[in-house]
Amino acid sequence: MDFLKGPNTVKGTFTGGAKEIQATINFSVLTDTRPMIETFPLDRASEAYDKMMSASTRFRAVLNISE
Repeated sequence: MDFLKGPNTVKGTFTGGAKEIQATINFSVLTDTRPMIETFPLDRASEAYDKMMSASTRFRAVLNISE
């Protein structure tokens, strides 16, 4: 909750519509393609953001809210 109440923001991009997203998912299933990610528990969101902004995270930084 502190993350949401503070000056932080969560941003993302929306690329493609439903048809493009479905085609991408179908392709990943057919080719067994999986994303390469680095996960962070929510309490380390600030660290994940800092690593992302400094381009020092490996692959994609993903927050895991269930940890």
